[in-house]
Amino acid sequence: MILSDGRLIDAPPRVVPPADVRGVFTTVGCEQGRVLLWERHRQRLLQSLWVALPEVGHLLPREDQLLELLQVEGLGAGSAGLRVVVGLGERPWVEACAAAAPEVGSSREPVRLKVESWKEPPDAAHKIIARQKWHQESENARADGFDDVLLVDREERILETSVANVFVRRRGIVVTPPAPRRCLPGLMRGWLLENLASVGFFVEERDIQLEELLKGDEVWITNSLNGALRVGGVDKQRWAEWSGHRRLVEMGLPAPGW
Repeated sequence: MILSDGRLIDAPPRVVPPADVRGVFTTVGCEQGRVLLWERHRQRLLQSLWVALPEVGHLLPREDQLLELLQVEGLGAGSAGLRVVVGLGERPWVEACAAAAPEVGSSREPVRLKVESWKEPPDAAHKIIARQKWHQESENARADGFDDVLLVDREERILETSVANVFVRRRGIVVTPPAPRRCLPGLMRGWLLENLASVGFFVEERDIQLEELLKGDEVWITNSLNGALRVGGVDKQRWAEWSGHRRLVEMGLPAPGW
């Protein structure tokens, strides 16, 4: 079942990522029948659409329509995710689909990342549907036994993973690369920038060299479905403790399972 241009229909999703389709999308976390941070997701879609085709904005679904989709799919309780896609072909269209969110919550095992350098990083300002480049880098990292890729530019400045933003903590300071110059302006990233001070962290948004990340006390990766995942390793570097992450658990994040 999908929500297509505001109507519930029994059909498969039109776009299976990373399809070569012009348009943008967002992935929304849901918990116990609640659509988390939807207004922020909606505003980011509107900002992306304003660049390409502003008149499509009125087609975006309402929150009550997304809730109805969750109920029809039997996902009104527990953790789930929504994918809202805006296609910008000859005739613009909007589609949403829902699925249960696997392995959610703060207790997930730490992930391992493989460093990969992008000589010419693509534009990260918008969450475009055509994400073959990110997808391929992730597949390559998984084939080598890692969970995802950690992307850096030619000067070894940290960019992002294939699906998440990056945070590095050293003592009481938490840093993340600047968006959209280096990475996608993720919604969970933005929420953390606003709220980390409440648990005693000083936050900086600035360039991070790979060497600095490897010397950090801990590393997290963030997105709307996972909240903040602990990073257990980057290439051969390993971390065994995440005292800062415990503060995030106590604070709670607007993500499934938290």
